[in-house]
Amino acid sequence: MPGTNGTDYTKRIFNSDGSEPEMCGNGVQCFARFIAELENLQGRQRFTVHTGAGLIVPDIQDDGKVTVDIGEPILKASDVPTRLLPNKGQSIVKSGLVVDEVT
Repeated sequence: MPGTNGTDYTKRIFNSDGSEPEMCGNGVQCFARFIAELENLQGRQRFTVHTGAGLIVPDIQDDGKVTVDIGEPILKASDVPTRLLPNKGQSIVKSGLVVDEVT
């Protein structure tokens, strides 16, 4: 999509239930690679992308790989939107997950 608010492009993504998340890190990387190929961009390139989470600046490397600074991850259990039991102040990574009666 054309850029908005002064950006080069706009990226929107929809979940299977029709909801629209602010942003998807892997989706931004795929989108950036798609734009690089669509626009026939050669060598190291940067452009701006408007997302629901704000401005994202993908960096296309000389070898075609894409890097994106999407900020620090949120790992505090009480701040991560899940249905897992919260471990106040602990990382969600330390939370147990039972699947098919196996932890």
